[in-house]
Amino acid sequence: GAVLWTQTNNLSNANGVIAYDSLNGNIVFIQYEGVIVSALDATTGAIRWQHTLTGWQSAESPTSIAVGDGHVYVPNVNGTLAALRADTGVLDWAVNVASDGGDLGPVATACGVLVVTGYSEGKVFGLNPATGATQWMVTTNTNWQAPAVDKDSCTAYFTTFDGAAAIAVLS
Repeated sequence: GAVLWTQTNNLSNANGVIAYDSLNGNIVFIQYEGVIVSALDATTGAIRWQHTLTGWQSAESPTSIAVGDGHVYVPNVNGTLAALRADTGVLDWAVNVASDGGDLGPVATACGVLVVTGYSEGKVFGLNPATGATQWMVTTNTNWQAPAVDKDSCTAYFTTFDGAAAIAVLS
């Protein structure tokens, strides 16, 4: 139960969104203000890189970044999803997923598919992780919480914000 390190440099508005990647060198990723992503060394807390997503809408409410396939996948409240290289922070692609410009929700990776919820549209998207192209979409009547992914069966599980329903989607 000891503190290993703290990092406060430029993280004053961090909204609590963290992902961890042990495959690419023990990196902790933090998104803050909705537009800035930092990669921190998990051992020392030193900032490895920082990327500001230009043209994105700043947000204080957290979204949910995901790490997979050598990328950090970052959603924004304007309906855009970006893929940054996990080792360098270089932007590989950004696509507008939510056609109404609404919030994108949490992101997860499952069996070669990015699973993304669209808060304002009540949709679940399956995207190609290399390009961001939509592979499938499921329309629902409500907005969904963060997915839990079973990588063995390639299934993503969601619940509604109000807890009234659950859904399973095969990717």
